[in-house]
Amino acid sequence: MKSILFGALVAFAAVQPAAAVTTVYYGQDDGVGPGGAFTNSNAAEAAFLAGAGAFGGSLNTETFESAAVGFYSPLVLNGLTVTYSTANFGAGLSGVNNTQIGGPLYGFNVTPGGTHWLGFPDFLNSAATFKLDNVSHSFGFYLTGVQDIQTSQITLKLVDGSMSTFNLPLNTNGGVTFFGITDSVGFTEVYLQQANKPGFSDAYGIDNITFGIVPEPATWALLIAGFGLVGVARRRRGIAQTAA
Repeated sequence: MKSILFGALVAFAAVQPAAAVTTVYYGQDDGVGPGGAFTNSNAAEAAFLAGAGAFGGSLNTETFESAAVGFYSPLVLNGLTVTYSTANFGAGLSGVNNTQIGGPLYGFNVTPGGTHWLGFPDFLNSAATFKLDNVSHSFGFYLTGVQDIQTSQITLKLVDGSMSTFNLPLNTNGGVTFFGITDSVGFTEVYLQQANKPGFSDAYGIDNITFGIVPEPATWALLIAGFGLVGVARRRRGIAQTAA
């Protein structure tokens, strides 16, 4: 396992088979609120995008901008279905939001020029399952509003593939964190679990989820066959020109 770190160092755990090569990318902008300069988080995302792109295929970023505002689950998006479990505390806190309470201590949008984000408040804990339509080797997202005085732990698990598990870094004063992973073993499902400290309730958000889309074997076969036909056509054209 490799790690690329930005911002403050923080402990995390990863458990995976020896054959798996997993790289973790994260950056923290503690206390930076809506519209701020997410310097460390953006740098981590840039490194993640470069690492994810090395697996080929394409990358898809879900900003929630086209999702209907409201509290509903499952949430069917482009290439991704989100099923979440949390309490409904209304607009600015729960479900798909286009408003925010304000400041760095709650969930908020991080998309430049955007407004939408997905909120997760709860008195006990919250969870979400991200089911991908296609096999991926990468998954990354922005986490907003988390405070370590209220949240005890946020765990991300690759449900299939290498089945790696990670403890996400937590900010003290809310703000923004980008967290992303790439894994040599493809996966199709990611599980996120948050737990509050006794007597506390944290409100946080998720935005700009990016994941890779790896072409299916049949698609690769068609691409390879297409390249082969192009090569044959070029050779035949060259022979014809020589004979003329």
